[in-house]
Amino acid sequence: MSVEPPRPNRHKLIRRHNESLVLNVIGSSDKPVSNATIVDHTGLSRPTVNVLIDDLCDTGLIQEAGVRTGFLGRPASLVELNPEFAAVAAIAVDSTSITVAISDLTAHIRCEVRETLPKSASVVDAIDKLLNTCLDQSGFKSNRIKAYCVSEPGVASSTGVPRALAPNVPELHDAWLQKRLNSRNSAPILFENDVNLAAIGEQRFGIAKGEPSFAFLLVDTGIGMGLMVNGDVWRGVHGAAGEAGYLPIGEGPLTGRAAKVGSLELHAGSRAFLSRFRTATGTSRATVSTVLNLAVQGDVKAQEAIHHEADLVSRAVLSTVALLDPAFVVLGGEIGSHELVADAVRSRMQSIAPYPVDVRTSILGERAPVLGALATALDVARQELGLPTISHDLRPSNGIQS
Repeated sequence: MSVEPPRPNRHKLIRRHNESLVLNVIGSSDKPVSNATIVDHTGLSRPTVNVLIDDLCDTGLIQEAGVRTGFLGRPASLVELNPEFAAVAAIAVDSTSITVAISDLTAHIRCEVRETLPKSASVVDAIDKLLNTCLDQSGFKSNRIKAYCVSEPGVASSTGVPRALAPNVPELHDAWLQKRLNSRNSAPILFENDVNLAAIGEQRFGIAKGEPSFAFLLVDTGIGMGLMVNGDVWRGVHGAAGEAGYLPIGEGPLTGRAAKVGSLELHAGSRAFLSRFRTATGTSRATVSTVLNLAVQGDVKAQEAIHHEADLVSRAVLSTVALLDPAFVVLGGEIGSHELVADAVRSRMQSIAPYPVDVRTSILGERAPVLGALATALDVARQELGLPTISHDLRPSNGIQS
């Protein structure tokens, strides 16, 4: 004899639906809202809204925010999300540094700290220590963190399972970091490619704000690309979409190191950029910032290095627009976002592209990955709590501490 599955409680379903309507109104506003406004936007009765507001206040997710005066009639009670209810954490690791940031549910960055990547100590230990510092300064306890997002170099797992190693930070082991974070609480942990997150950061808070389809090309120590298609990151079947460093651009055969790190990265990464300048000048101490500054001052050899670099980057941009036809391409990284490099790329595109190509530069700079990670973690946490996606900018902290 078959047993019928239990029927869903209709009253609970209706209540959950009504609660989501109320939270959508409150969570979509960056200012306190009145019960009357919630009634107008949801179509629910005033008594129903009043009961739901009282219950949500009891949970701590929302809080009273005074009354609105200056209008005809009785003063209106105001409510808002409680910024102390929960938070999210972003952890960004690159080849030189670790950044940890914590934001509350209202997208207010409560703390952001950065330090140099340790040369001998465990990277996971360093992250753990930095997270403790950030938690202390933000005023949140670990059990209030509702989601973590980790930004790191390399291909992000398409299955959600942590990888063994991040290629450019071999000391970082995802499984070890996951275990360490799990020891704090059971919040979701997302591991994502840093360039993908940089693209998300620019789309949500930067030069590409509101644009559903564009490409973000990082030109720095390595070469990478974040592809935004119809509002989402395009990851590909293996999670490797955007590995622009492997574009067959540059001199020589696709063997040896060109096959290992990618031809474009071999010829256009910061190591090659510096090598060309050092060979041309006979110096051995020049850094990327040194060469860029010399070019601004009119140094001919530095300008030649930039134009050679811009030619390679332009070929990558051309490949991107020919295949994807994005609204525009954003250049990021210490080299890619430099004004002289970007201007040279724009000039080059005028002669090699079949149609006008909009080339922009990042306005978030090195913070783009950590801001993208915060946005991603916020989406996860707010969805779990029945809140809509943040529609306004992240509000800055008092500054990055390092």
